[in-house]
Amino acid sequence: MPGIDEKTIEQNLPPGQKIEPLFTLPKDVLEKLSSAKSDLPDLTRWFKIINIAPKPSSDMFILSNNIQALSFVEEAYIPDLQPPPALTPDLRKGQTYLDPQKLFNGIDAEYSHKFTGGDGAGVTIYDIEYAWDLNHEDLISKTRDITILVSPGDAPVNPWPDDPYLAVGHGTGVLGELVADNKNEIGVSGISPGADIGVAAEYTRNRGTDRANAIMLAVNDGKPGDVILLEMQSGVFCEGGEIGLGPAEDKLDVYDATRVAVGNGRVVVAAAGNGAVNLDSAKCCRKYDRTNGPVGPNCRVEEAREDSGAIMVGAGGSGRNGCFSARERIWSSSFGSRVDLQGFGSCVRTTGGGWDLHRDPDGPENISKWYTDFFSGTSSASPIVAGAAANLQGIAMAKFGKPLNPLEVRRILVETGTKQTGDSAENIGPLPNLRQAIRQVICTSFAKKSKCIKHKACAYNLDERLNRCIPKGEDKCSQHHSKFKCTRGGFCNYRGGVCVHKCSGLSKKDCKNMKTDKKGIQKKICSNMKYDNPCWKCNS
Repeated sequence: MPGIDEKTIEQNLPPGQKIEPLFTLPKDVLEKLSSAKSDLPDLTRWFKIINIAPKPSSDMFILSNNIQALSFVEEAYIPDLQPPPALTPDLRKGQTYLDPQKLFNGIDAEYSHKFTGGDGAGVTIYDIEYAWDLNHEDLISKTRDITILVSPGDAPVNPWPDDPYLAVGHGTGVLGELVADNKNEIGVSGISPGADIGVAAEYTRNRGTDRANAIMLAVNDGKPGDVILLEMQSGVFCEGGEIGLGPAEDKLDVYDATRVAVGNGRVVVAAAGNGAVNLDSAKCCRKYDRTNGPVGPNCRVEEAREDSGAIMVGAGGSGRNGCFSARERIWSSSFGSRVDLQGFGSCVRTTGGGWDLHRDPDGPENISKWYTDFFSGTSSASPIVAGAAANLQGIAMAKFGKPLNPLEVRRILVETGTKQTGDSAENIGPLPNLRQAIRQVICTSFAKKSKCIKHKACAYNLDERLNRCIPKGEDKCSQHHSKFKCTRGGFCNYRGGVCVHKCSGLSKKDCKNMKTDKKGIQKKICSNMKYDNPCWKCNS
């Protein structure tokens, strides 16, 4: 009604109410716009009632009716209230791989987060594959600004663009295990939420399959201490024919790129494959066999290979209800002496998948809010090991100012892991145990006995794994990947697939009493060790 001002309106409102213009543009602007034509409504007459003190909805209806009854009010109503968008619930309870080993067969990832760098901070994990949803709600904090690594002028291509699961499910599931946001209180949490993530496409528009090149793009983009994850498997060719699906490094270009990556300080983690292949088979001509077993009649000497230095991962049971037994080889996992560690190969809760666990009720087709409970195989197992390696490297870099040697990361995770169950002849290695792995890294860092015994995680002359005689010369041994080259110089021993110095692992007494060899060298190396602590960090 003309002539009615805001003060008059407010005098007719009950206590706890005030008004303000409905439209926030300046009054003179609204007047000009409303007078552009003679028949336009005057928008300056609209007001919004503000509740200073919240009132029940029933009171709001009474207020609306009372205002409508005023002679100078043309229309009064309560705007429709839209329900808030549905939020994804917290789904972390089912992520048993994050939990302590003794309780839930986990890798104790959350324990590692208590240490500086123990969430992977300072490390970049590169996922070599395809099919990522980089806009997923639980990944966007990490993936918002990353660029998929490809060669200049090229572009990533998804081999399965028409399949909703394969289009975004696989890579999205991997990233969820690794770096899903652990602070947003929705969805899942990553093993290494403090790590940065990188992705390199192994299938591109111009080059097609480009796995080996993708490895080198990741090497060039990163730094020593970073982790490179080879998610995809490959056909294993032995004695001229394919016998099943196994490690990516069966292809010689991938094998060579892997060796270069490891030689440049990158930890390479590779899926063993889902072909149930016995990698120690005589048909494979010792391509993977660490036991020097028999070879097939058609094998050539040059088919035998040195250890690439990668951490090869098999698929073990998660132990969750209704799933495969804890740490027992899943029937589909390839196996053999070359397989170093295992991860969960069944019932893995993560992002992506086929929305079997959760999808947005407001938009079920929104793949960026999909979650699964059934990521599986060596595809789900390998990220668990990659995350463990990243957390260990993060701690090492925070404590020492530099990363561990990739082979040292592998050795520590293998030695401190929780043993495989079931048929150990079909080896897939132990499950990482970050609590024990961190203990070894922390304890061996102390230079004095007094500091060691004061640290609650360390023991004096108690745990054999801590009594390690590690001379500077051990670094020279770790460069060798084959048993032949390792033992040829006389200073190194080949143990568990790793080349270590002869003094490594000796007790103080045995180290000092080592007999002099013909060249008079071994005695000198070991007798000159300085034993400063029970963790046996020895210096020549």
